[in-house]
This record gives sequence, C-alpha cells and structure tokens, in this order.
Amino acid sequence: VSFSRAWHHLKSHSSITQISNAGTPVEPTLSGRTLFTFNKIFEETSTTKEVYEWAAKSVIHSVVRGRNGSIFTYGQTNSGKTYTMQ
Repeated sequence: VSFSRAWHHLKSHSSITQISNAGTPVEPTLSGRTLFTFNKIFEETSTTKEVYEWAAKSVIHSVVRGRNGSIFTYGQTNSGKTYTMQ
C-alpha cells in the first residue's frame, strides 16, 4: 500500500499518525505505519505564551534558583524557536 507522508493530529491521544492519499488515518495494522505520541502537541493557533507556560516556565524558574536546566527545540527554520525562548 502506498501512502504519502502527510500527518493527522489525534487530539484525544496527543499523537500524530500518517494519513493516506485520501486524507484518512492509515490503519494501525498496516505494515510501515508510523505513529508518534507526545506529552503535548500545540495547535498552529497556539500563542508564544501558551508554549512558554507549558514547556519553559518551570525550567526557567529552576535555573534562576540555581539548578541546571535545558530546553531543546526542534522545528522548521524561521518558525520562531529562538523568539519563543527570548
């Protein structure tokens, strides 16, 4: 079975899965199907403040109190990763 590398957000599971060329989620039993589950998936409409509050605020507060902290960001070039951390 051939399918594109398009993705569908499964909101109830904080997961994304591949979708078929017809735009429907690929069946879980299909060989080669890929599913990724995350602690949190932000919508395209999410604000910088929402991302900061959920992902960075507690790390920043820990660093200020003298603990080590690290935030790893991954995403498309020019998508706002550095801006969000400033």
